[in-house]
Amino acid sequence: MIFADLHIHIGQSLDGKYVKITGAKTDRLLSISDRPMGKQNVSTYVHQVPLKQLPGIGPKMFTRLLKAFGTEMAIPHYVDEIDLAKVAGEKVARGIIKARQGDLIIEAGGGGIFGRVVDILSL
Repeated sequence: MIFADLHIHIGQSLDGKYVKITGAKTDRLLSISDRPMGKQNVSTYVHQVPLKQLPGIGPKMFTRLLKAFGTEMAIPHYVDEIDLAKVAGEKVARGIIKARQGDLIIEAGGGGIFGRVVDILSL
C-alpha cells in the first residue's frame, strides 16, 4: 500500500488570487521562502553549442578530444585554447573558444530543423 502526503494549503499569489498548493509544491516553496521576491540577477543558464556541430569536429576529432580531455563538458568550458590547439589544431580550437565566448554566428533552427554555425570562414 502506498501513502502520499497530500497536504493542501491555501496561499495568495502576487496578483491577489487565492491558490491551492499541494505537498511537493509546499516543500519547494518552503525551500525557497527565504529568497527575496522578484527576478534575480543571477543567471544559471549557459548557452552551449554541441561540439559535434562545430566545423571541423567529425567523429574522429570528437573521439580524439574526448581521449585527451575527458568529458564533452570539459572541452567547451574549461580546456585552455593552447591545449585544444595541440590536439585539434588552431582552427578547431578557435571555433571551440568562440563557441565558449558566444561569438559564433548561429542560424536558428525550427520546425524540426536544427540550427547551425554559419560563420565558418572567420574561424
